[in-house]
Amino acid sequence: MNNIYDLIKTGEGYTLELKERFSSSIGKEICAFANASGGKIILGIKDSGEIIKESTQKTTQKILELLKQNPKYSRKALSELIEGITEDGIKYHLDKLKKEGKIKRIGPDKGGHWVVLE
Repeated sequence: MNNIYDLIKTGEGYTLELKERFSSSIGKEICAFANASGGKIILGIKDSGEIIKESTQKTTQKILELLKQNPKYSRKALSELIEGITEDGIKYHLDKLKKEGKIKRIGPDKGGHWVVLE
């Protein structure tokens, strides 16, 4: 089950927590998973599994703005610049932006750059 949508569909359970946003209580969830057998926390999702589009739209907009400023940003750099999102989250948004025709990758992963098409 590698697809984030598949995880969301399964709903919360012993190894999965869905959170609407990053908050101070997230540390408790991390500790609980660390003391058990591990788990995943997905941000930007209501307990019902509904994706909070405002959060997704803001993240997408931040990524576009950052790539306009510096087209050579890596996924790691973007995840460090945008609070509350992992490299996997950045990858998800970049893939979505590529499919929507809003960005394009020129060159290899190392040494290449992004072009914002909108």
